[in-house]
Amino acid sequence: MRILLVFLLSFFVLLACNSADSNNSIVSNQAKESGKKASTFKYIKNVRVEDWGAAKKLILLNPWDTTKIWHTYLLHSKNYQKDSTWSQFEYHVEVPINRVALSSASSIGFIEALGELNSVKAISAKHHVYNLWVRQQVDNHAIIELVSGEFIDIERVIAAKTDLLIQTPMAGVDPFAEKLKNGGVSIFYNADWLENTPLGRAEWIKVVALFYDQSIQADSIFAKIESEYFRLQHLAKTVAHQPDVIIGTPYKDIWYMPAGNSYKAILLADAGANYHWKEKVGNASLPLGFEAVVSAQASADFWIEVPQRNYAEMLALNPDFGIFKAFRQQQVYHNLLQSHADGANNYWERGVCRPDELLSDLIRIFHPKLNNAQWHYYSQLAP
Repeated sequence: MRILLVFLLSFFVLLACNSADSNNSIVSNQAKESGKKASTFKYIKNVRVEDWGAAKKLILLNPWDTTKIWHTYLLHSKNYQKDSTWSQFEYHVEVPINRVALSSASSIGFIEALGELNSVKAISAKHHVYNLWVRQQVDNHAIIELVSGEFIDIERVIAAKTDLLIQTPMAGVDPFAEKLKNGGVSIFYNADWLENTPLGRAEWIKVVALFYDQSIQADSIFAKIESEYFRLQHLAKTVAHQPDVIIGTPYKDIWYMPAGNSYKAILLADAGANYHWKEKVGNASLPLGFEAVVSAQASADFWIEVPQRNYAEMLALNPDFGIFKAFRQQQVYHNLLQSHADGANNYWERGVCRPDELLSDLIRIFHPKLNNAQWHYYSQLAP
């Protein structure tokens, strides 16, 4: 029987999160022998990894209630000897994995950086993926698509016989997780999008790397990204003037601006911009009316992340956009430089893994004399 699951979010969320048993006190003889952390995280808050000798215990805390364990994984070698604690883990994954299915856009960026793209055997749909190699493999029938029409086909997920399904989680209980588990599918929930800092999101490469037994490689990759990010951040701190910036456009008459503790607000601050809503506490989006944004930011110097490529398209969407100074002075930028006509955008793939490249682009926008590096994801609108 085919089970259809509505596909959530533009960058293909497959399933909602599943509540895991609170096995806070799981201990085995193998754990007692080592008792060491297998990997350390500087910025990720809700992931724990413990060295269990011949295996690793991966714990994801519930990002919506961090007092509870969300999912537990035993990452083990082929010859791992089962013991009495085996049944207490929600998922058992033999590493390194060889076959992976993806419904998380950013995971492609991490897997590409690790040099493991050959392991990708299934994706949600070609039009949700930017990576050119992956799209070609879909055309060559080497990678299968899991979407039928507008829906994910759960039977296709099971039939793909991959070692792991990586997907983006949403809050709530997932009614299909048990069916996938019964079908032999191990699910890993990539919660990078819930991190509030750019480096926190990028550090998820270390978590993904655990499934490939590539922790040393991931640590090296992240260290370089972090170093470059800090270099650019320090460069932006030298500016005397921080220009004001507007973000995005209204959706159904509501203008969603990121709150002051959000990933985007932090990125803008690190780029040397003065974000008007930076004092608003929280990390969610602020639903604002058009008039509120005009009142506060009509004189903003820059406007970023609009969904159009030229000014005529913006005026066609809303003639009142001409009120804004940034529009009149043609200081408007989109983040569609690396995107396909079907909407797939590398901003959501490689960009999550490379916040240093995002920061470089933003500094070039706000302070072009300070940084004239090549564009990665952003570009100025055509006249």
